[in-house]
Amino acid sequence: MTEENYDWLKKIIENSGHPVSLKISTILQRKGWFVGNGVRYPSPQEPDILKEIDIIGSKRSKLFPEANNELIIECKKQKDPWIFFKQNRKIDTIYTLNPNRESYLYNYVNLSKENERRFKKHYYYGKDLCTYYLVGGKKNEKGGPGATIDHAINQVYNALKFSIRQSCGDFTDFPALFYPIIVFDGELYEANYKNEELEIKKSNHSYLQFDVEFNKPEKMERIGTGKLDSVLLSKPYVIDIVKIEYFEKFLGEIEHKI
Repeated sequence: MTEENYDWLKKIIENSGHPVSLKISTILQRKGWFVGNGVRYPSPQEPDILKEIDIIGSKRSKLFPEANNELIIECKKQKDPWIFFKQNRKIDTIYTLNPNRESYLYNYVNLSKENERRFKKHYYYGKDLCTYYLVGGKKNEKGGPGATIDHAINQVYNALKFSIRQSCGDFTDFPALFYPIIVFDGELYEANYKNEELEIKKSNHSYLQFDVEFNKPEKMERIGTGKLDSVLLSKPYVIDIVKIEYFEKFLGEIEHKI
């Protein structure tokens, strides 16, 4: 291979997201996680079409030792900065967790004192949430700069839903908690209004929360009583947006809190 061809190939690889995936996989393996790369799975709408998620990492939970933690990670690289808008709200509901059993964590809402206590130690709890974003100050038009993050969000969400469905099968009766994560190689910012002034700051890690409406209201019953505890209209999801340079520190900070 000539030096010219080597430089050309190196540039192609570096401009892709693959070096990001390789680096993140290496960190996870070094930290004792079981790692799957380039995991493909069938689409429920089009069974003959395979979708893909960059990384799935698996390890026993410390906060909920009866369960496994499953990290669902999509890696992205982009020159345009990602900007997330922080709200004056905190993450404070256990519904942001993604268990693979409705009965796990007492049907989500029937919180025992133990589960309530444990969730307040979770790294989600009390964090400032972001609810929308833009990319590079441009409109998120189809195929435009915003398409990269839109695609990443859809990738981790679809992989999350598949993983939950798969782990609810007849032969996989094992509790698990799933965490969607986007690792970003690029500039990350958070914006919010403080004293009626717009503030923009660099960030290493943002919590993007969004809600997905149910097709019909979900009735949550208190286990063992048959009594209606509450009715849910939607499910909140949190996606961790983490800069590649910060990922190892992020992992060290959360491992004892998940």
